[in-house]
Amino acid sequence: FPSHDNLRYRDERAAAYNERGADIQSVVEALRESVMENHPEKLQAIQDIIEQVKIEFPKPEVTSG
Repeated sequence: FPSHDNLRYRDERAAAYNERGADIQSVVEALRESVMENHPEKLQAIQDIIEQVKIEFPKPEVTSG
């Protein structure tokens, strides 16, 4: 079962992705432009957002209990 920390980090990351423009619709559009039109700029920008969010909201450490 997910712990409270795992749920909180998941929700915080999801909110940060959406607020910064890495929502599902934007990712789909960026992938399409990258693959179909050879324009990877939006996809790279989204990747940059994802990396920053991962730094700001790190995955909680797994502890065995």
